Amino acid sequence: MTAITLRGELDDALFAHIDWKYGLREAAVYRDTGLPVEEIESCDCCKFGHWMQSLPGFLRVTPEAREVDRLHREFHACAGKIARRISNCEFDAAISDLSGRQYNALSAKLTKAVARWKLAVS
Repeated sequence: MTAITLRGELDDALFAHIDWKYGLREAAVYRDTGLPVEEIESCDCCKFGHWMQSLPGFLRVTPEAREVDRLHREFHACAGKIARRISNCEFDAAISDLSGRQYNALSAKLTKAVARWKLAVS
């Protein structure tokens, strides 16, 4: 994999992350209780998680990749709790969590870590 390809795939991952967050918010707002909570809790079930797992080992062990992986796991754990609230019809609490510090801080940290990874492969 070339550096250009990796940077492009990291960009794709950021866009997928944004779309994914939007979908979770939509579920809370439109009261969609049919969420796959276990999949949301798992960092390996999203497009980015699949992509991370498909990377060659030498790319996954860099400090930047390990940091992204750690934050991605933390983000999914947090999002999973919110999904569970939505699934349990706790819509106001879920919307509050989606606007809350923990969820948004994790999202921002993950985005910044991906950007640092992109810079490291330049």
